Amino acid sequence: MGGRATQEEGIRRIKEVDYPFIIVLGHENFYPRFGFERASIHGLKAQWGGVPEKAFMVMILNKSAITGVTGVAKYGSEFDETM
Repeated sequence: MGGRATQEEGIRRIKEVDYPFIIVLGHENFYPRFGFERASIHGLKAQWGGVPEKAFMVMILNKSAITGVTGVAKYGSEFDETM
């Protein structure tokens, strides 16, 4: 399965479980084609200070569930080793 198909399948599965949004940290030219936009537009920031704004993105799946939600997205501790 290629990158595009993998991404589309992941989004489909997340939508099935009714999460209000998806956050990614990735390439600015890859993720927007799936509907991701800069998380900063919605008042969301990565927990790591050096993350470029253009690489930290969100896809809103349920606008009413995220209305008024802002702050810092915290990742699991296993991600600290890579940052």
